[in-house]
Amino acid sequence: MNKRVRLVLVGVTSGLRQMELAYRAARHGLLIGDEREAVLASVKRAASFAGAMRSNLIVMQTLSG
Repeated sequence: MNKRVRLVLVGVTSGLRQMELAYRAARHGLLIGDEREAVLASVKRAASFAGAMRSNLIVMQTLSG
């Protein structure tokens, strides 16, 4: 464990926008016949910290630093 860490995210819940992006990415991957691991990777890329969540986290980090 890094004792110098300045920010810890615990229990971050995805919002509706992240859910929508995840569903779209999964649907697309499944429709084109991607393997399960490829579908999951594309879902993660598409939805991780997407939408307002990313900008809100950046603002919080800027204010605390």
